Amino acid sequence: MKIWAISDLHLSFSVPNKTMDLFGPEWKDHPKKIAAAWDKTVSSNDLVLIPGDISWALRLEDALLDLEWIEKRPGTKVIIRGNHDYWWSSLSKVKKVLPPSIHLIQNSSVTIGEVSIAGARLWDSPEYSFDDIIDFKTQVAPHSSLEAERGKEDTSVAMKARLSHLAKEQREVDYFPQPACKRNGEQLGFEPCITEKKREEKDDAAIFQRELSRLEMSLRTIPKEAKVRIAMTHFPPIGVDLAPSVASALFEKYGVSIVAFGHLHSLHKELHPLFGSARGVRYELTSCDFIQFVPKLLL
Repeated sequence: MKIWAISDLHLSFSVPNKTMDLFGPEWKDHPKKIAAAWDKTVSSNDLVLIPGDISWALRLEDALLDLEWIEKRPGTKVIIRGNHDYWWSSLSKVKKVLPPSIHLIQNSSVTIGEVSIAGARLWDSPEYSFDDIIDFKTQVAPHSSLEAERGKEDTSVAMKARLSHLAKEQREVDYFPQPACKRNGEQLGFEPCITEKKREEKDDAAIFQRELSRLEMSLRTIPKEAKVRIAMTHFPPIGVDLAPSVASALFEKYGVSIVAFGHLHSLHKELHPLFGSARGVRYELTSCDFIQFVPKLLL
């Protein structure tokens, strides 16, 4: 059994207005590129890890076509939630509709043979920044899921800070509603308008700490007899310099040998390859555009 990984599929078969084409010519028809490479390289006996940002769908029923597309690809798949997987809400509801070849991780782990996979989404961490490796000239603002923005495409070059934190386009569901914002005395409603940097940093810190707890909860469920321990996160768990981080400490504590993650896009091409091994753990960036839409062989 070979183990592969590919993240940030950003499928949109039920929501075609959320095509990834506006992010650059390399994204044109990207599901066809992924399918061709996947079907050619992965066998039915293999394992494929998908570290989040699976579908642009906002509702579970709209994600079904995307899940069915994944089901048609060879191999057993293991998925975690990304920051744009708004369709992934109730764990029990998602489990009920998952095709048989797809397994999910949420405060749990999946064991197949001698291989165990754990993971969690994570979040932005103040420990490291990726501003220096992102080509902001090629980025555009992400699709918003706010009611006023649905169906629109923002093709402007957004602020650098916004682009380096794509997850902040919409605060996650359990942080809604934020207190109503006011501007010049006018109430603006209950959109997640965070007007003070300290408030934003406080929210990010709270989410990150919760995600760390979920990561450790997942790692704890790995069977003691597991010979191969792999973890997935959506957000990067470590900086480019591979300096120790709070997440990397957990991987080392629980004997993880490989970590696959995504979330980063539009990276300077001359920087390939990125990441590597540190303190017994190999870190693999598997965003599909970074790996040319071809599943990355991990093991």
